[in-house]
Amino acid sequence: MALVLVLPLVLTCAALYSVHEDTRRVPVLLGSTGIVVLVAGVLAAAVRRQRASFDGRALRIQSSFYNVTLRIADLASGIEVLDAGVPAARRLALRTNGVAFPGYRSGWFRSREGQKLFAAVIDQPNLYIPTKQSFGLVLSVENPALVKDELSKALAVERS
Repeated sequence: MALVLVLPLVLTCAALYSVHEDTRRVPVLLGSTGIVVLVAGVLAAAVRRQRASFDGRALRIQSSFYNVTLRIADLASGIEVLDAGVPAARRLALRTNGVAFPGYRSGWFRSREGQKLFAAVIDQPNLYIPTKQSFGLVLSVENPALVKDELSKALAVERS
């Protein structure tokens, strides 16, 4: 992120400073640089905020600026581990309210088939969790098979 945001800004400020001899512009350039560095720091901290937890009753997902909490009763059966290719129904196509960088998706998206999806994805999504709400969950987790088994067991207990 530093190479994308901060380095170009610093180079631009240096170029402007070297071209203009008016030293009154230096505080403006430094202030602008400081604001961009601050915003870049906030974004970097938000991108690192990825957490999913399940306590047996509720699934909580925190991803950058977005949070979703679903009770086990709100989850539907049909949890899928997405191994090789992501099917079109699970592929994130349109960002509606989210953050997207290359290799990173967080927030609300639409699939290629128009389904509303909450995404917490680093690199490739590897788990799809359908819900009884108006959206599904597309996640990147360390062990998708284990997460699928634990949620499936909890769903079976909830329904019995």
